Amino acid sequence: MIDWLSPWLDVSLVPEPLRLLLEKESGKIMKLSPDGVVEWERCAWESIRSDSHQISCRIGSRLEIQGSPARVGLRNNAFGSLDIRYCADKMISFVLSRFGFPRETLPPLLEWGCTRIDITRNLCMASREEPVQALEVLKYLPSGRQKISFEPDGLYIGKRSSHQTAKVYLKGQDAKRLQKSKKAFYTEEELLLSEYLLRFELMLRSRKIKELSKLFKRHWSEFTPEFLLARHDEFFSKYLSDAEIVDMNTLLEKLIEVATTSGRTEAAARQAYGFYLLVRQNGLANAKASTTKTTFYRHKKLLEDAGVAASDLVQSNVVPIRRKPILLCDAVCSWDDVKRCVAAMKAA
Repeated sequence: MIDWLSPWLDVSLVPEPLRLLLEKESGKIMKLSPDGVVEWERCAWESIRSDSHQISCRIGSRLEIQGSPARVGLRNNAFGSLDIRYCADKMISFVLSRFGFPRETLPPLLEWGCTRIDITRNLCMASREEPVQALEVLKYLPSGRQKISFEPDGLYIGKRSSHQTAKVYLKGQDAKRLQKSKKAFYTEEELLLSEYLLRFELMLRSRKIKELSKLFKRHWSEFTPEFLLARHDEFFSKYLSDAEIVDMNTLLEKLIEVATTSGRTEAAARQAYGFYLLVRQNGLANAKASTTKTTFYRHKKLLEDAGVAASDLVQSNVVPIRRKPILLCDAVCSWDDVKRCVAAMKAA
């Protein structure tokens, strides 16, 4: 999906009635000299809000519009469209409708420039723990030409690049933050499902957009969904080619669910999971020898409650820890996709 778009139009192509109204409705930023003389003045970004969307615009030497097209008409930006013409026209129409003008008031997209395009994909993981694990794995990948920085809200690649930058983050954490600040709205089910999602976001900046337009001889509004996904794959493939995570097969999630619903703690579930991994690595006898009798039976009982049969803990039946790659081709495109994905993994 396109999660952010920043189209602009030269002010000479904006009809005067609309330009004057935009200037009148906008706040002003100005610089005053020490003796109180206005040295310069310009219009500030004006946020156009409703219960379900927020787009900003600014008038100056050009009309600039920016925001998330997914937020126009939708409660949140978890999923949306990858059709750039549809997204841009939806944003422009929304701004114009706020001031009482039809879309035909402004020229077609071929007359517009663009300074930012965010291409986003959501990867549905096997459990609510796997997105955290995948983020930790990516943290230690070699930086290459662009620096990798790990911050509280996610992992950034080339954060200050004037061409393109990227971010990988936990959609569940982001959804809760947006819900709490009332910048987006999620149902309880959506908040739960969002915890399975790891989000990969590529930001194409002005210089990169111009470079791609020149290289492929097409206007930005002619970037097809396939073209945008190819740029996304091209960027992330070099970081994900060697990235693998442990296939946790949802066991930890099941242990936490069983523990919390039967009066035990999440910490107990994690300890039992750690014991299970120890059995898989060293065999039951060695794992049992490293714990007290009481602890061993506590872990064993919790594992059994989560569906791990006693025969699964016999050394000859323990399957070695498997690893699997992080594949963006498995990205999901809707909440229904997430539901099907989660259901299939739980049934496996």
